[in-house]
Amino acid sequence: MIRSNFRDAKAWAEEGLVLSTSSDQACKLFDAALTQFIGWYDDKIFGGLKKTLENMKAADPSFVMGQVMCLGLDLVSLGRTLQADTALKSEIEKLEVLSKQQASVLTPRELSHVKAIQLYADGYLREATSMWDDILVDHPSDMFAIRMAYDSNFSQGRLPQMRDVIARIFPLWKPTTPLYSYLFGQYAFALEETNFYHKAENFSRKLSSLLVCHNFWHWAVYHIEQGELETAVDIFDTQVGKKIHSRSFLNISDATALLYRLELEGAQVKDRWREVFEVCCTYIEDHTSAFNDIHGFMSCLGAKDKDATNLLMNYFDKYIRETKGVSSKVSAKVGSRIIQAMLAYDEERYEDVVSLLYPLRYEIAEIGGSNAQRDVFNLLLIHAALKSSNNYHHRLAQSLLYERKALKEVSPMTDRLMARALALH
Repeated sequence: MIRSNFRDAKAWAEEGLVLSTSSDQACKLFDAALTQFIGWYDDKIFGGLKKTLENMKAADPSFVMGQVMCLGLDLVSLGRTLQADTALKSEIEKLEVLSKQQASVLTPRELSHVKAIQLYADGYLREATSMWDDILVDHPSDMFAIRMAYDSNFSQGRLPQMRDVIARIFPLWKPTTPLYSYLFGQYAFALEETNFYHKAENFSRKLSSLLVCHNFWHWAVYHIEQGELETAVDIFDTQVGKKIHSRSFLNISDATALLYRLELEGAQVKDRWREVFEVCCTYIEDHTSAFNDIHGFMSCLGAKDKDATNLLMNYFDKYIRETKGVSSKVSAKVGSRIIQAMLAYDEERYEDVVSLLYPLRYEIAEIGGSNAQRDVFNLLLIHAALKSSNNYHHRLAQSLLYERKALKEVSPMTDRLMARALALH
């Protein structure tokens, strides 16, 4: 039986968030799944998030918002795409059929969710985000709409918009509203990403849940900053590397980016790339975002698999040619050049890396991810400039390091790189 504190159909309706299903069980499981999604954890009582979603669909196979949630989580968390996932296409079509059959009973809010999922699956991320923003005008307590708008903005690098999703609805929530405490964590992160550090700290002290694997990633990055590479490798071995089989692309991107940073600093990661690549290679034909493709490409290079490297690049180019929407445009404008730059670095064509990345550096935010995640491309540019045979690039590296020092005065990594730049100069 479901715990009594999860909302049934009546409780959802009283909050103005009608769920069109006759099954209270499905409504409570929807709440349990939403809680795990927002909190980034698996509740063992329900068998984890995946099992919760399965039981919710079993309780009412025609539950439209249940289908919406399952598809939404897959789109933002697992990186599924219509281009390479025939099962996803079938699921989207099923959702369309269900929504048409129930058009007379579904609320405008529920129909808007269906439309937003369809747009997102087709690659129209901004249009989907606008749909969720519109839902929140009339239904500010719709946490699923909040999280989808928040994550969608994040994946597009639209950090002020991500922050403002929370800012617009926060004053309208009551402390007694379920999931209220999670707003503090979401808002704190968005404030930090938009440089409101003091305000972010104040909100972060009130948040309730953490992302375990990603926090270990941050910890490892800190040790890389300090020059403690062996410690960072140990964190990969004991924590980050063990999470890659979770099917969460956040965990996969943490693993690839950590190994890539370690190699930039000269660490020997040996055969660790192979296991990461074996997971990433299953996503080669998928193209949810340039961010995901770039991190998958890191694993191809790291594993020294030239066939997979060429295959991913070919699929990536095909995706850009044949697909519309903001994701495809960002892939063409930014993602393609980053991939070319990483390939050039791998082939020791350092001058080409600088030529590709330097004009692009203020546009890289469009691929999504946090400032910390995207910083690897700033470091790639600096390392390439230092290794280039062009003396101008050596001076450029020094300028970029002065710029970096101005933003973060105490930085052992910047000091180490600056020493190299001054020696070359």
